[in-house]
Amino acid sequence: MRRNFKFGLLGVTALLLVACGGKTVLDDLPSETGGGAGEAGSGGTAGSGGGTAGTGGVAGTGGVAGTGGVAGTGGVAGTGGMAGTGGMAGTGGMAGSGGSTGGSAGTFTCGQTHDAIDVEAELYDGSYWGCWGGGGGGSIELDGVILESYPDGFLMDSCPPTMDCAGGMMSRVNYWANGLETYMMEGVFVRVSLSVEMSWGCEQRIVVRNLPEWDGVPNPVSHGRELYLAAADGTLATFQDTPFNIEAMGLGCYPGAPSCGEPADDYVLSFYSKNDPYDPGISVGMGQQTEWVFSNPNSTQYMTVRNLRSYVSGACDDYWNWAYWVTPALFEAQDE
Repeated sequence: MRRNFKFGLLGVTALLLVACGGKTVLDDLPSETGGGAGEAGSGGTAGSGGGTAGTGGVAGTGGVAGTGGVAGTGGVAGTGGMAGTGGMAGTGGMAGSGGSTGGSAGTFTCGQTHDAIDVEAELYDGSYWGCWGGGGGGSIELDGVILESYPDGFLMDSCPPTMDCAGGMMSRVNYWANGLETYMMEGVFVRVSLSVEMSWGCEQRIVVRNLPEWDGVPNPVSHGRELYLAAADGTLATFQDTPFNIEAMGLGCYPGAPSCGEPADDYVLSFYSKNDPYDPGISVGMGQQTEWVFSNPNSTQYMTVRNLRSYVSGACDDYWNWAYWVTPALFEAQDE
């Protein structure tokens, strides 16, 4: 039985996944109190007294429409304005009364997962890259053509298309993580960025992107800069070539908990395209997986994003409890 993967991207013909590595500590975002400023307060535009804004003026009582809404007492929105007494989403800001713990984090809740991603690479020069087996550390960038692609890795040849390399320059890259499957078309040119750093913990990062041209030869599959895989474990640091930024938003889960390092907390990870300043991004809670319409240069991709873990335990020198992967969405798999 063979599996025939169907996949979908706008402006893209190939797909893939994975990544790892670095230390990033971000403070909790403040909660909002009282929501947005109201437009009309009691009396509104046509309310008692005929004033432009009525009692409370432009900023009204409590929020977008204040008591009485746009057209005075009972007006368009009735008592409580457009979103009820207390502002745009009730007392506490954007997430309704009180918000979630941590305010702008929306409906995300506290709770930890402990999933990880493991990356291993055996390169054409005989070197091994990974957290296990005594591999070396540092960062490396490889260009190559995909010879084989499978759900948890690929085989690539780094012999430039303008050269004749006896036996080729073969490198095999594998990765394993909860929910992760990748696919890339054979013959596509790619650039692989890989990093492994070992200190108290092991930090791994990988990014695989389409290479429009290699040694003056156009990519036979795609001329764009599609992202096939980005993943990391132990860090939120990214490569210069990573097409998105990551922010961590604390939920304020353990106030007052003892700590000998960074304060203990659980985090939501938010991803933003570097190429689209108007991209609202996507926020993903710990242990959650979601879809993301991602803006790439000259194309749009439908991506799947998973937050494997994102928390600080409060233990001494604990900075490695971050892990995620991003890859083009595989819409379905059919048996034939």
